[in-house]
Formats: sequence, C-alpha cells, structure tokens
Amino acid sequence: MLISKKYLVFKVNLNAKMKRVDFMMGEKRVLYFNMRLDEFAPDYKVYINVEKYIGKEIGLNVTPEAEFTAEQSDEYIVEGAYNEPYRPQIHFAPYFGWNNDPNGLVYLNGVYHLFYQHNPCEPNWENMSWAHATSTDLIHWEERDVALYPDEFGTMFSGSAIVDTKNLLKKQKSDIPTIILYYTAASQSHTKEKAFTQCMAYSTDGGKTFTKYENNPVIKHKIGDNRDPKIVWCPELECYLLALFLDGEEYAIFKTDDLVHFTEWFRFNTPEENECPDIFRIKADDGKFKWVFIGAHDVYITGEIIGGKFIPDGNYKKLHNGAWYASQTYSDAPGDRRIRIEWMRTGSFIDKNYSQHMGIPTEITLKNIGKEYYLASNPVKELDSYIKSEDIYEDFEIEAKGKSKIYVGTDPILITINSEYTENGKLNLKAFGNDIGFDFDLNEVYIGKIKNKISLKKENFDAKILIDRSSIEVFTDGGIYTITNAGTFHGSALMDRNLPYVELSSEKNITLKEIKINTFKSAL
Repeated sequence: MLISKKYLVFKVNLNAKMKRVDFMMGEKRVLYFNMRLDEFAPDYKVYINVEKYIGKEIGLNVTPEAEFTAEQSDEYIVEGAYNEPYRPQIHFAPYFGWNNDPNGLVYLNGVYHLFYQHNPCEPNWENMSWAHATSTDLIHWEERDVALYPDEFGTMFSGSAIVDTKNLLKKQKSDIPTIILYYTAASQSHTKEKAFTQCMAYSTDGGKTFTKYENNPVIKHKIGDNRDPKIVWCPELECYLLALFLDGEEYAIFKTDDLVHFTEWFRFNTPEENECPDIFRIKADDGKFKWVFIGAHDVYITGEIIGGKFIPDGNYKKLHNGAWYASQTYSDAPGDRRIRIEWMRTGSFIDKNYSQHMGIPTEITLKNIGKEYYLASNPVKELDSYIKSEDIYEDFEIEAKGKSKIYVGTDPILITINSEYTENGKLNLKAFGNDIGFDFDLNEVYIGKIKNKISLKKENFDAKILIDRSSIEVFTDGGIYTITNAGTFHGSALMDRNLPYVELSSEKNITLKEIKINTFKSAL
C-alpha cells in the first residue's frame, strides 16, 4: 500500500493466535511486530506510526497467512481512555499496551523525558519498543510518539540517554542540543554475531523524532546477554562512562571521548544483581562527592574515582525490596538533583487497556551515617502541588488489641508517621483493605511477604506510606529503606474504595507523636 497517513491501524484480540507482521520495502524488512490480528471480534485497535514512510509503498507479510485489514489514520483515536477502575492517579501508566523498564531519562529546556520499554500491540510483554512521555513536573505526563520500534538488529531493549551539550556527535542543527539514546538491540536469532548489541539513536529537534545511528552497533556483542547501557559524564576522567550488564552477576564499565567509540575500563561482580545498571555521581550530606553503582534489584555500592581507578567505600547495601525494578536516574536534572523513576511490577494486568506502571518519581540523596554512606529515596517535592487536603493527628493513642479508624475518602493518600522508636510490640495498619505492618521486635516493616528494615539506628520511627489505586510504597528511616507492592505482585495491593479508611491496631498500648494524612487530586 502507498502510505499517505501517520498511522497504520490494526485490529487485535487477546484470544486470537499470534501472527507475525513484517513491514517490507521491496525485499528489505523495515519493521516487524507479533500481533494477535482478529478481523472478526477485535478487542483493540493498534496504532503503528509510519510517518517516516509517507509517500512510499509498504508491503505487509503475515505469518501464518490470515485475513486482515490495515487502515490508515492521521489521528491516534483514544476511546474511553484513563477511566479504568485501578488506573493509578498520581503514577504514570500508558493509555494502551505493556510497559516495563524506564529508559533514557533526560531533562532538556524545562521538560523531563521518560522513555520506557513498551509493547504497542497488547498489554503483554512482546515487541519491545521505546515509548516516550514528557512532563514539566514529574507527576502529570503526556504521551508522545513511540521513539524506537524493532528493526533489523532486533527488538529495542533497555538503555539510557544523555543530552550532547558538547556536540561530540556533530549532529546538532540549531540551538537545541542533540538527545542521544543508547539501547540494546536484541536479535531474535541469538547468534553470537547478532544477539544483544549496543546501539544508538539521536534527536535534533528536542525529542520529537529520532534517527537510528547509521553505523550501529556502537558496541558489538561481548558475552551472554550483555545489555542495558547506562551512560553518564565523569568529571574526574573528563570522559563519559558507560555501564553495561554482561552475564550472571558481572558488569563492565566502558569509557568514551566521542560517544561512538568505547574502550572497556574494568569488570566487576555485584552480589545478587543482574541487568539494568545505573551509575551516577552525587554529593553526600557531608559535602563529599561519591560515585554510586546500583543494579536492577537495588543492591548498591558507593566509592570514589582516584588515580584513574574506582575505589569502593565498603560493602554492598540494599535500598529497596518489592515491586520496584530496573530503576534509572536523570543525569542532568536542574539543581543537581538526582531524580529516579522505577518500573512498578504489578503482576498480571488488572485493567483492560494497559499493564504495569511506573513508581512514584523519587529524589535520591546520600547520607554519611557512622562513617558509612547510605542512599535515601523519597517522593519528589513536586507531588506536594497535587495535595487536595491535609489532616494532622497529634499524640494519637491506640489501645492494646483495639482498633482506631481514620476515614480518608477514595483519593490517593500519603500517610506520614513520626514518633519514638519502641523496642517492643507491633503496629498494624489496614489501608483500603491492605495490610501494612511494623514489627519493632524484629525491626521490620512488611507488606504481605515483602519486608525491609524500619530503622538503621532505632532512634526514631518515621514512615511515609503512599497509596494509589494499584500500589503501595513505604519509605522508612528518612528513605534509607523502602518496600513496595503493586497490583497482584506477591499478593494484592489494590485499593478497595469500598473500604475508605485507615485502621490502626497494636498488641500493646501505643501513642504515636504525629500522623499526617494527605489526599491527592488526580494528575491524569
């Protein structure tokens, strides 16, 4: 067909058999997707952006052979969007399809860019592409065109991005600096020569459109399923560093002066870690600059680059347990803030149009406690602008084996508790029917089977509990420890709005110095 409009529109049904759709220009395959095409009982319409092919002829090959139509449209028609019962109200989730790892977090000219792993064809993992959303406040997001679709090198796995302020790539065309995406191309052939190579794409118009680099891949296959490149500027070495997962628990760090040619610097192993590295430089609360390496499971280590070598401070630590995964930080947020976004794994999808969503954006800080360095993670201050109401309860008394209820309505809430750390007993919360517990005997906070520590020194008890329609995020000890749950991940974390209250109970008499409850308006 001759492409005359921006989108090709396909009909799909999740109960239909999977078909392979190849987009051909002559003998060359330019795009490909696995879709459950169904002309007779479609659930969805799938929109594939073919704007770059307008005026050209595209052939569509379907395997196995099946009857289907592909309409053309200049508009992405959203029908009944964002009204699902469990769609998060203050967390990002796309209108349609599957999403997982956040990718390519960059800030440019007042806009935060969020790229993420995405299946544009259904709310299940498949057809990994880089979708794109933007925000000016990190809470309200607007979806943009998909930035990267699968190509001859494979599907578009995770990676990172930078703003090329030095114009090292020599692609800048105006006063807008180039945005460069680094990603893993995962070949379906899985041959040694083609599987899991590191590639690059760039935008010269502020992220509206992207062009894949003409000399991809920029890092050829090393070992195993090497993937997930994270790039960041290193002032100590006056070059860029790129962290790459290799295989097992092994990672590598590369150096580059021109953003195209990479030299391996060193390799190392991180216990109980794999995939999605993040590496960044951060100023601690004692004024010292430290480098942090953290993996997909939030195991991290801090250190310094001295004499051209990375010198670790001590042992590995763990920031988080639960549903967050594959977190990534912005490397160029204003005010030298280290802002992070996480994939919130929700288990099986619970609303029809989409599956999975992002965690609340958090600000990462580094604290020197007892001559050791600890990361702390807390919801970004921008969330405060969505506060709808605030109630404060001082010297809140809970009688032994009794129950105290606070009615909170049906909006997302943040419960903040500040009190003294008690050496015995338990505090139990039931919020919208979900159980959250603090066991002071074991120094553990838990949501179902997910656990982490309450406090490092056990001097104070502070907790922030953020609850949206399908997620719970708990931050304790100033954010040094976090646990999360979402959807059907390890149990259930769904907001039952028929139970619009927080119920507190304890085995013993307990008085909490302060409980603050904020409710939030929707950011959709």
